[in-house]
Amino acid sequence: MLNFIRRMGPSSVPQVTAATGLDRKVVTSVLRQLDREGLVRQKELGASTGGRRPRLFELDPQFGIAVGVDIGLTHTRAVAVNIKGELIGGQTTETVTGERLIEGAIETIEMLLTKLRITRMLGIGVAMAGLLDPERTLVIFSPKFGNLKNLPLGKIIGERFGVPVYLEDNARAMALGEKEFGLARETDNFLCVNLATGIGLGIVINGQLYRGASNCAGELGHIVVEPAGPRCVCGNYGCLEVMASGLAIARQAQDALQQGVASSMREMVKGRLENITAKTVCQAAKAGDKLAFTIIEKAADYLAVGLAAVINLFNPEVIILAGGLSLAGDVIWEPINRRLKVHALEMPLSKVTIVFSELGELLGALGATTLVLNRIFEPTGLVLPKGEKGEIV
Repeated sequence: MLNFIRRMGPSSVPQVTAATGLDRKVVTSVLRQLDREGLVRQKELGASTGGRRPRLFELDPQFGIAVGVDIGLTHTRAVAVNIKGELIGGQTTETVTGERLIEGAIETIEMLLTKLRITRMLGIGVAMAGLLDPERTLVIFSPKFGNLKNLPLGKIIGERFGVPVYLEDNARAMALGEKEFGLARETDNFLCVNLATGIGLGIVINGQLYRGASNCAGELGHIVVEPAGPRCVCGNYGCLEVMASGLAIARQAQDALQQGVASSMREMVKGRLENITAKTVCQAAKAGDKLAFTIIEKAADYLAVGLAAVINLFNPEVIILAGGLSLAGDVIWEPINRRLKVHALEMPLSKVTIVFSELGELLGALGATTLVLNRIFEPTGLVLPKGEKGEIV
């Protein structure tokens, strides 16, 4: 019943009865109970179909908020949504790596709550890169944030705020975000590719997130595309991430400029080469800079190899490109598209639609809120008292 109202919006008793197959008296009793609990509220009357205008019930946005936190390598973003999934606020801070990582995330959440002046949280979802154990909300290993090992992230944050905490890989959280808020709301088989400082893949099959046997599914950034390439943080050589991620693109530009290669990027950062980012390179390439264009073309070729592999393997309906690199638009997409036609099989390539996420930098944090919302709307997510006539409602 809750999920029907969640998906369909304001609904009448007859609509819920028809959708669930439950007895009308049971539906009425449950809705009244949920109204008393504050989870649903009565809305204005609906349109008449010949008799009295039906009373409508909808989720009550005042019931509480779900907080989602996306811990990225450079920025930590926190957002809050109400029970209806409506965005009500956000907060962004610079990420503090190493031992202060969790402290920085907690400070970001506190800043958000202070801004909203809301204290009733239903839970906190956290998205970040690394080898994670979602069941124990444990960061098993995350080299990007200072070689974190066996960090009880969920326990620490949960004790601070007194609410349930859920943990998920950032690319998988992005896929959940697209399913709930974005372009995949009507799609049950899709991939979400995070093209950012790292490269990750969220896989949704038959409407369900696929995590793999040990929560390691989707490590697209660690397929080897150049065996003789540089060493990756995972210990292997020539991974897609070390060849074509945002960090890799920035590093290649910095190395070339340090070797004296002519480029407008030097002036763009006023000689401070350490300030060159993938965004800098994309902007320069768009403006016609030869070095930047060459770097982007090469990275796009590697990315096309990776995308072709998942197209051939999963035969998805839709691939959603997200993350910072995706914001570059055609400057990165056009060379990828050209090379995809070389690397991918014709049939699955002809059937897939590849689009850019419309949720921008908030996607990971929004996806993290779904970890809370989805748990609430599971059959065991809410424990309510017995009904008026002894029914378990």
